[in-house]
Amino acid sequence: MNNNLHIPAPPIDGSIQAEVGLIRNPDGKVNIHSSMTDADKARELYNELENHFWSRVGAANQIAINAMTEAYDAIEDAGMLKQTVKQKANAAMSACEKYLHDCQKEMGDRYYLWSDVVCIAANNLQTDIMHLYYSIKQMLDKHRIPHSDVCSHIQTALAMLTSANLFCDGLIDHFQRHTFFDIGKDFRKWRLTGIESNWREVARLTSRCKEDISLDSDPNCQLAMTVIFKRYEDMDFLNDAAQKAMPLNPDMAKYANEEDKKYFQPNKVKSA
Repeated sequence: MNNNLHIPAPPIDGSIQAEVGLIRNPDGKVNIHSSMTDADKARELYNELENHFWSRVGAANQIAINAMTEAYDAIEDAGMLKQTVKQKANAAMSACEKYLHDCQKEMGDRYYLWSDVVCIAANNLQTDIMHLYYSIKQMLDKHRIPHSDVCSHIQTALAMLTSANLFCDGLIDHFQRHTFFDIGKDFRKWRLTGIESNWREVARLTSRCKEDISLDSDPNCQLAMTVIFKRYEDMDFLNDAAQKAMPLNPDMAKYANEEDKKYFQPNKVKSA
């Protein structure tokens, strides 16, 4: 009997912070009536929330997609991409393509700047993702699970998809509790729900476990997930990626404020 592995649960501790210039009432709600006297100011605030959502959730989603793509290649190389596994894996990959197509359609000419930002952020997190992969593999090897390298890639991808969706939910909930905007109505569609669902089936179908293995009880897996999730919440992590992406997209300077326009000049890039 093949049992699902329990993936490490990302720590949701309510510490997600929206570091945007919000003007709050004593009850914590954003005041768009007295402090913001017209629709333009409300739209400006909404755009700021939207930018934060796209950069932060976009990075988490890209990290998950990268992990899943790597796992897909590992499954194919091992000759395990057959029948129902192939069907579910291909469905997940097709859903990824649709997600990226929808992102491009939504953002228009800003898409390539956003794509560079989230891809750079994802690459910067690769070492931490590998720590999670090797922590999972260590657990599987301890239980003598066949094809532990492939299964570890699959479980790493599932962990990243799950954490990306939980992070998306947490950020939406945070924004909704602190503003008058119905953020969920506009943003929840960018959750990787269908991708995670199909990939969870891939993980179930390819499991080689004859016993229940709880990865979330392993301190190394928990530590790896904690580090990754903290990076999701770290604005400096994304700001660094953005400043590296800006000079690659100089035509996007027209959307930047005066302070940020300097970063679109190659000789103004902050050194790593």
